[in-house]
Amino acid sequence: MKPQLLKFPIVLVFVFLSVSCSNDDDGGSQEVADFTVSSFTDDRDGTTYKTVKIGNQVWFAENLNYTLDNGQSACYDDSASNCLLYGRLYRSDDAATACPDGWHLPSEEEWQELFDYLGGNTVAMNLLEVGASFQNRDVEFNLLAAGRFWSTQVGYEFLNNTGFYWTTSPGGSQFATTKFIEFTPGTSLTVDWENVGRKMSCRCVED
Repeated sequence: MKPQLLKFPIVLVFVFLSVSCSNDDDGGSQEVADFTVSSFTDDRDGTTYKTVKIGNQVWFAENLNYTLDNGQSACYDDSASNCLLYGRLYRSDDAATACPDGWHLPSEEEWQELFDYLGGNTVAMNLLEVGASFQNRDVEFNLLAAGRFWSTQVGYEFLNNTGFYWTTSPGGSQFATTKFIEFTPGTSLTVDWENVGRKMSCRCVED
């Protein structure tokens, strides 16, 4: 009798696995993440950027490093090597037009679409870091804690601690403010607003 009793649960397990596998193919199965890496060369200065397709969006996988003609963009601590590593820092009005043709500075809503695709802000905070992976695939967004320029009195601050990324969305203040994404690796990914004269990083998204 014992051999017959052992066969029964084995059959049940087989049926369960068969149903589970078939359910993976139906409309309720989890979407497989799309992280397609490519590159784009900016015709203005010949700089080539890594790009990544995440969901329905294509993003720069690096911070913009384009020198503005008005001289208002900056390297952290005025060091050219920091521009190579972290990209340049821009005022809000300059960031709004700094991306090359075919690309633009994202709105708050476009950033949120990215976060939601990855599972919400808390999950995205970890998946957008350098070296992060999702569903056994490298995400390749490489969001950096590139710091910012606050003012001539304060100078540069927060390098390798927090990244600040301008959006095109207006801030919630009576003064001239613009919303930005604030990213502290392993800690927070939030939206805030600040004076348009601060200098922060810029990520471009495809039109």
